[in-house]
Amino acid sequence: MDKIKEYAVTNYPKTFKDVNDVIVEENDIVYFVSSHKDGSPIVINKKTING
Repeated sequence: MDKIKEYAVTNYPKTFKDVNDVIVEENDIVYFVSSHKDGSPIVINKKTING
């Protein structure tokens, strides 16, 4: 999960700029990454992270 958090913070700096705890939820094909529990997530394909 650290790899996903690092990817989100690096590629979406405005969204995750001052966030202490990045929330990652895993699905079959995608990861949902959000800055807080009520926020809209960024959807990242697993192929993007795992190659």
